[in-house]
Amino acid sequence: MIGNLFQLINFTIFTALLVYLIRKYVTPQLREALVKQHREYVGLATEHDKLATDQKNLEKSIELQEDEAMTLFKKINRWRNVVAMQKKSLKLEDKRLLEQAHDKARKQLDRYALKHAYDQLAPLVVEQLEHELSEQFKDETKGHEYLQTILKEL
Repeated sequence: MIGNLFQLINFTIFTALLVYLIRKYVTPQLREALVKQHREYVGLATEHDKLATDQKNLEKSIELQEDEAMTLFKKINRWRNVVAMQKKSLKLEDKRLLEQAHDKARKQLDRYALKHAYDQLAPLVVEQLEHELSEQFKDETKGHEYLQTILKEL
């Protein structure tokens, strides 16, 4: 029994020594390791939260940029339509102005041809009329009758 008592005392001393050594040397290292892991975990959790926030901000930014891009595409399409209509309008205006220029050129050419014909024919007509009138009114009575007819009509 004494042997059992000494075994129990030895076991208690050994256990106490083991507990003391564990608390003195192992526990601080475990505590440091746990604190370090906790700090790393907190750091990673903080970084994860920051990354999640950054991701949300990026997604919002992408969404806004996509909306802005759609708005710009719509504006570009409207601008293209306006430019196309203006271009069409300018082509029609050019065509109208060209037709007016051709009409004016034709009219000027016709007037020139008429003036040229008048310039060539007028002296001949005047000469012929003078000759015919001088033949017709050689007799003074005919001239006087003709003058009286003209005065009556007035």
